[in-house]
Amino acid sequence: NVPGLSLVGPGNPELKAERGQELELGFEADLLEGRLGVDFTVFHQTTKDAIVPRPLAPSTGYSIPVFTNIGEMTNRGVELGLSALVLNTENLRWDWQINASTTKGEITDLEEPIIFGLAGDSQRHQQDYPFASYFSRTYSIDQNGRAVASDSAVFVGHPTPELEGSISTTADRKSTRLN
Repeated sequence: NVPGLSLVGPGNPELKAERGQELELGFEADLLEGRLGVDFTVFHQTTKDAIVPRPLAPSTGYSIPVFTNIGEMTNRGVELGLSALVLNTENLRWDWQINASTTKGEITDLEEPIIFGLAGDSQRHQQDYPFASYFSRTYSIDQNGRAVASDSAVFVGHPTPELEGSISTTADRKSTRLN
């Protein structure tokens, strides 16, 4: 065994805690003696000094990124759930649920983009775009039939869906007891 020192990461003495504010409004309602249900929520969240990993140049000798604060991010969205009791007999209970939600996030304050991801440049934290957005060069075919790449990377997508939903149903056979 030989004593040694292995540098993993430099740390960040200027790192501050994230601070967040959120406003969430909503309601739940059961109608027609519980046969119909509605669940609605709308929210708006702001995070200041969000903590993200910032890659370091390999020449620094550190193998992991340093955690740093970025300016500000916002998230907002709507959630809606509907439920219905379709059948409620002596032997069978059948209900269904449908849920949908939207979420839109954006970095609203960041001095310079933080570029990372597969191959080193496929994702970015960049002002006016969603957190960890995907960027890529675009390709087209010129009049000679050759593939031509764009000069710079452009926004191509979100890392998380903006719209999600589900539909489910449940059927329960009620047990009968003999007395």
